[in-house]
Amino acid sequence: MSEIVSLSRHTNRILVCCGARTGNSPDFMAQADALGDGLGRAGYTIVYGGGNGGLMGAVCRAATVHGATIHGYGLDAFLKMDGLLPGVTLERVADLFIRKEKFLLSCDAGIILPGGIGTLDELAEIAAANDLQCYVDGDVPLKPIIVVNYQGFYDHLFKQLETSIKHGFVHENQMRMFHLVPDAAAAMTLLDDYNKAPATLAATLAKGT
Repeated sequence: MSEIVSLSRHTNRILVCCGARTGNSPDFMAQADALGDGLGRAGYTIVYGGGNGGLMGAVCRAATVHGATIHGYGLDAFLKMDGLLPGVTLERVADLFIRKEKFLLSCDAGIILPGGIGTLDELAEIAAANDLQCYVDGDVPLKPIIVVNYQGFYDHLFKQLETSIKHGFVHENQMRMFHLVPDAAAAMTLLDDYNKAPATLAATLAKGT
């Protein structure tokens, strides 16, 4: 993928949030490999947590094969455990709050693979920032959040959000920033289709209006 094509996209810098562990099935690692391969082949820039372990490391190792540009924001505590991943431009950050701020400022969209507490925290942070942006400046596009709901991994999370809607704590319009897909291949298809639309149309689709 040429630099010219990458720069022509309105959604090119993709934040990938996923587990620093491998999970208990090789299928999870296979999904991470597939996503990294897809993003790398297509020339997307990857933003992630900087680690070399679990699904995080798998995504980036697969992407580096294709010469992908990868920006990592890593905590020393995690980097000491996982080590550094060759081919990643790494910025060390002091704490999780700064790390998430860097994530949000550096990305155009997020793709969420299976993960643990940290992944859920990052997913909530992107969603909350999107929600706040609607009140601050409604003309700024929302950042699409593509959730890879592989084997129903996030079914219970979205059931809880449905419960929150039922009880009046979440408005159904807020859910339109989320795009659930069954696997990494579907995430790539959605991302590519999103980029085929003009930026103004893509912003409208993200807002669900």
